[in-house]
Amino acid sequence: MAIGRCVLAASVAATMAEAQEAAPASKPQAVYSDTAFFAEGLAADPRTGTLFVTSIHRRNVLVVAADGSTRWLLSESQGRDIGAVFGAVLDSARGSLWITSAKLPMMAGRGAADSAALAELLEIRLRDGAVLRRLRLGIGDGMPGEIALAPDGSVLVSDGMRGQLYRLRPAGRELEIVRSPALRSPQGIAPTPDGSLAYVADWSRGILRWDLATDSITPVTLDDGRLLRGVDGLRWHDGALIGIQNGASPNRVLRIGLGADGRSLGALRVLDAPPALEGEMTVGVVLGREFVYVASSAWPFWTEEGQRRPERAALPPVVLRRLPLP
Repeated sequence: MAIGRCVLAASVAATMAEAQEAAPASKPQAVYSDTAFFAEGLAADPRTGTLFVTSIHRRNVLVVAADGSTRWLLSESQGRDIGAVFGAVLDSARGSLWITSAKLPMMAGRGAADSAALAELLEIRLRDGAVLRRLRLGIGDGMPGEIALAPDGSVLVSDGMRGQLYRLRPAGRELEIVRSPALRSPQGIAPTPDGSLAYVADWSRGILRWDLATDSITPVTLDDGRLLRGVDGLRWHDGALIGIQNGASPNRVLRIGLGADGRSLGALRVLDAPPALEGEMTVGVVLGREFVYVASSAWPFWTEEGQRRPERAALPPVVLRRLPLP
């Protein structure tokens, strides 16, 4: 998510100098031809292979079945009632999809009627797209970056504009705000399988370690003390992290090893670095033996004020990439 970012290309390039380069290993999957879609977030149902692609412009979620058929999750009237949709995570136990939403100038139908489109966490029933719950994020003026589901059922949310995290406990009715001097622009969140920790990709400050019992947040550095910046989406896989580093050119997918104590980063490996696309890589999901990720988000085509960049003529359709995992 590009709002509020600083330019870190030089430091990112230096950090990646020793990382193993790899030829593109992923295959593109065009899932929707709508060039105004503005894809951002992605969730998956591992039981069926169904994908859920969030749309900033359409203020909705596209459901992509394993056979390639598509449908909108929210009805037209429901979609008008929320802002741009950012993150998404499946809650199979509840039969729900949790999404984050906020007001953005790039969303369709913006105007006076959107004054209520605040930063929110919403629970959507998968069966019929009904909005079951909606909880304001702070005072509603932030920008949700990503969302994750902890093993105990807690919903974890990042706010890249306010520089803080939120947690909704399984039986909770209100969001808890988690603040730390270590946070500036938190994005992807990757809980560990035992539920004790979550790793957070802070785009401008690197990878952070969130102790979910104490809410302490500490930087996780490389062996030589450097920070791994410019990472957006973050997922846990097989004892390591998979991150999408869109603060580098070209964008790339990294396998980020962890030290034995989980307090330092180990070896970095480039899993995928496809040729420059007309768009930006944002987040992905582990689905079986693949990592599926958004490859064509439209952030490079817009200014932060919601104006189309004149040098960018054509908007991209919705393209995902499927990367086999080692």
